[in-house]
Amino acid sequence: MTLWLFIQPVDSLFFRGNLSFGEAGEHGTGTMPPQPSVMAGALRSAILGAHPEALHQFTREGRCQDPHLAQCLGTPQKPGTFRLRALHLARRRQGQYEPLHPLPADLVRLESGLYPLIPQSPDPGMILGPQPLPKTALLHCPRTEKPRGGGYLTPEGWRAHLRGEIPEASRHVVEDGALHRTDPRLGIGLDPRARTAREGLIYTTDGHALTPEGPDGTATGFLVGVDGADAFLEREGLLRLGGDGRAAGFGPVDFEPEAPPLEAIARNRRFRLILDTPGLFAGGHLPQAIQQQGDQHWLQGEGFSARLTCCAHGRPGIISGWDLQQWCPKPARRVVPAGAVYWFEDLQGDPEALAAWVADGLARDRACSEARRAEGYNQATLAA
Repeated sequence: MTLWLFIQPVDSLFFRGNLSFGEAGEHGTGTMPPQPSVMAGALRSAILGAHPEALHQFTREGRCQDPHLAQCLGTPQKPGTFRLRALHLARRRQGQYEPLHPLPADLVRLESGLYPLIPQSPDPGMILGPQPLPKTALLHCPRTEKPRGGGYLTPEGWRAHLRGEIPEASRHVVEDGALHRTDPRLGIGLDPRARTAREGLIYTTDGHALTPEGPDGTATGFLVGVDGADAFLEREGLLRLGGDGRAAGFGPVDFEPEAPPLEAIARNRRFRLILDTPGLFAGGHLPQAIQQQGDQHWLQGEGFSARLTCCAHGRPGIISGWDLQQWCPKPARRVVPAGAVYWFEDLQGDPEALAAWVADGLARDRACSEARRAEGYNQATLAA
């Protein structure tokens, strides 16, 4: 059973990107929404922070002696039952919680609206990638226009997109500025031994200020789904979130995620797979379960199979982080960005088995360690 939490920041938040910086005058870019590992680490730290003795044990030994905490948190290498299932920027309006989704890779926002990328057989002479698939995702719009970046799909727009419909920009897109704004901050490098400012080392970093709660109770925050930690997160509390450990309040909420359109998938025998969080895949940009057979790529799972015909995604990202228990940086890994879309045809077998494979984090791809899986990577949604 997934426990849903609404997390509302008290101050501006600082979520570091993975572009290195630190020299005098450099700028540290931020990300919004944050990586799922940031939220998972904040929640695990909040659980430990409520048990000071267990916190010291975990810091020294990498495990807790308390059997209930040990079952939930496990060790840094072998997590317990705790697992981040979902992370969304969200709004609370009239007592309801609305997850907001960045535009997936198969939707392009132009000045006149939203337009889809549709898989088509490539024309002769078209330049193909190193692993050509039978089809290429091409933009379909009536005229040439400049792309317009940003924006989040409302729950209604997301449901329409999952059904295979094209959302309307005027009704189904929320502007970034209505949810959060960039809050740049000036920083000064410090000498840890002398405890003084280092001469000439001034830099700026991106912070993000989420829209504060309005007089009608509308508020912006994060909607997070967590498994295996109900006993420790079922009450309201505070956590340290992002750089500088800025405060954020959290509490359990009633929420039911959108069910995948399995009837349409079973009827048409084709579907899309949309990454909700970055993907760590043994096959580079393809999940481990997709194997090349001759000139085709097949997804093979327990009780189902399907043929991959096309994919669309942005530039690969890099994730790393800091291991607080070992006090060292985590290995840098290349990931497929959230919002990547994979088109499949010729589905054979049980759509329910396909849905179970997706819910299990794409069947535990060997490139995604147990620790990264618990942090929420490789989460995806099925769409018609």
